[in-house]
Order: sequence, then C-alpha cells, then structure tokens
Amino acid sequence: MAPFPTGPLAVFSRDLAANLFETCPYSREYERRARLWGRRTHCKGPRKHLSFASVLCDTVVSHWLAMCATKNVTVVHTTRTKSHHYMWRGAGLGWMAPSNLSVAIHYLKAKPELKSGPNLTIGGEWSHVHAVVGSARSVAFPSLMYSMQARWGHTYYGLNQSRRQYLLKSINPVVFHWYTQECSFEAVELRRAAATRAAAYTALIRGPRPAGWSDAKFLGGHPPGWPYSGCNPSRFRPYPRWPPPPDVLEAIANATEHAPSSRFIYFNHGPSAAQLALPLARVIEAVRSEGGLEVINAHRLGSILRNKLAPLPWTGLSDVSVYNAVKEQYRTQPAAKAAWSRGGISSHTHGVTRPPSALVHALPSMLYEHVHAKVSLAAYAYNVSVMLSGLRAERATRDNSYYWFWT
Repeated sequence: MAPFPTGPLAVFSRDLAANLFETCPYSREYERRARLWGRRTHCKGPRKHLSFASVLCDTVVSHWLAMCATKNVTVVHTTRTKSHHYMWRGAGLGWMAPSNLSVAIHYLKAKPELKSGPNLTIGGEWSHVHAVVGSARSVAFPSLMYSMQARWGHTYYGLNQSRRQYLLKSINPVVFHWYTQECSFEAVELRRAAATRAAAYTALIRGPRPAGWSDAKFLGGHPPGWPYSGCNPSRFRPYPRWPPPPDVLEAIANATEHAPSSRFIYFNHGPSAAQLALPLARVIEAVRSEGGLEVINAHRLGSILRNKLAPLPWTGLSDVSVYNAVKEQYRTQPAAKAAWSRGGISSHTHGVTRPPSALVHALPSMLYEHVHAKVSLAAYAYNVSVMLSGLRAERATRDNSYYWFWT
C-alpha cells in the first residue's frame, strides 16, 4: 500500500512509517479488504465504495494514524501557501500557480517532451516551477504543528466518537492564529477585498476589462474558489511576513479564540485595544443615558456604535449581531451587567483620567471582543482592497493571461 494514496504529499518518520504500513494489523486488514472489493467490483457498481478506488481519499492517512498509532504523534502541516496543486495561472479551487514560498507542488503531470506551462514550451511547467521556487524568499514562516492523540484513557478512536473529542491539539497556536488571519480569507469581507484587488491590479496591467470577459479570462482565476488557498500571489493576497511585531505576537498569545468566529481578532489590523477602549466607554455611557440595555433596541445600539466609534473603520458590522452578543452577556454575567450599569466606567473618575489599558478591563468582554474583531476585520479588508503593490505580472503566451510573483 503506497503511503501517498491520492494527491497530498505525506512524509513520515522511519519508525512511524514502519508501524503504519508494515506492522499495524488494522492497515493490513484495510488493504486486504479494499483489494478484495477492488477485484470483485472493478471499481464499478453499487458496492464500488468498498473498493480501493473509493477508500483511499485525502483524509485516510489521519484515519490510519488514529487506528495504528500507539502513542502521541506530531503532525506538521506545511499549509496551502507552501504546498498545493500546480497550475500556471490563478485558476480556481485548489489549483494555483507556484509562488516563491512554495515548497511542495503536486500535479506536475506533463511529460518532459510535451509542451506545457504558461508559455506552452517543451517541459514548460517544470521550468516554470523551478524558476519560481528557485527565487524563494529568505523570510518564511513556521509550519502548523499538532499533537495527535489516538486514544483517551482506555477509549480508542472510532468513527462514532463525540464531536467534543478532538484528535489534534495545536502545538503552536500563535502561528495558527497569525496564519489564519493573514492567509485563510474565510471571511466574506476578505473574499470581496481579494476580488477587488484582483480586478484593480489586473486592470493596471491589461487596461479596463472588456465587455463579456469572464473572471477566468481577465483575472486568470475564479475568486469564489480562492478562500482557504493560503497566501499566494495568484490569489492577490498580501505577502505573509513572519514574525509579526512583538506586540502582535503577545496579543495573539493572550487571545482566547484561535479559530475564525465572530470574535476572531485580526491583530495588527485596525485599532489597538487602547484606541478602542475610550470610544467603547462612551458607547456604554450613551446607552446608560437612554435607559440602559433593558430598553434600547438593536437599531439604536448600532447607531450609537457608529457615532461613537467614528472615524474608526466600521463596515460589515450587523447591529443585531452586536446587540444579541452583548445582551446575552448582560443577561448571564453579573460582571458584564455591572460594567454597563455603574457610573465609574467613564474615562474620568473623581477628576483623574483613567488610562485606556485600565478601561479595557472595565469594559464588558463580549462588547470589546466582538467590536474589536469586527473593526479589525473591516480595516484589514479595506487595506487589502486598496493595496496595489507587491506583485509583478508575467504574461502567459499560452492564452495572453497573466500570472503573478511577489516582488
């Protein structure tokens, strides 16, 4: 059984490979049954799902690890920035042109004697990859690392495990948070920003978009398929610079949320905690002056937020989302209710100005985190959409489109 069942590049330590592919009874039985059904079905018909063609998918390696590993395993993920399927232009879904951060590129399929690549030359796709990867930057970033626990006490991994049980635990969550905010572009705001940047950047090179031209023809790719593809110049992302400033590293390390959600903070983008503290303190004062959260509605809260936070970035923040979040915290947490109710929240107490850092601790955490997350995302999205630097275009004579390098 090959250790690389489909597309992904998987590298194992010697001991782990021997255990997984030679001595593990489960993988040996897995292989026996898959080959049996491969012969019986010829990978066709109603039971083809039992054959090798169907039971070898991208996720099967993790299944084998969970069933065969007798102790913790360290899993190192190179990310979609460094490892991806080859394409000579932007393309769609997981297919991307290589960048000068690429380290593993799958789907170099053209025979060396055939014409291929962006300029349709003999051995062109291989030449293209070597030229781009050979110009690799000296500044890279760490891979994402996880500890894989194949069992809990006396309970082994199974397909029916509770969703509350996790096989993987992040070893370097700071890197995970940084990479997710810089490169995943999961948020709708960032998807739109990347598409806006792609159109503006391409127009600088090609001129205005001709009527009737598709994204694939004009941009060289399809923006709806770009999320989760990592930082790649063909996706019109900013160059990921590691490490971020020390204060950003500290903020990420102290963050309670390391996965994208309503309170995932895009640190280093948008206002700092100190900049946000005073306007939010004024928001609370304004809400109190109108009777408090008991009587104010979502629309009015949104209006107060926009007014008090101006000129901080304020786009894409739903009045209802903020209202529901702070109301729930107000209802369930005595400390949050006290922060909204007491008079000491203002920036002045007994004639002494309170520093913004102290104000942050006095604010209801849900209000601060929710608004901080939204305004930092809005700032990042805006900066991406107007960022027209850092990329160099190369024309593909194959179809007169362009592919991109970081400069």
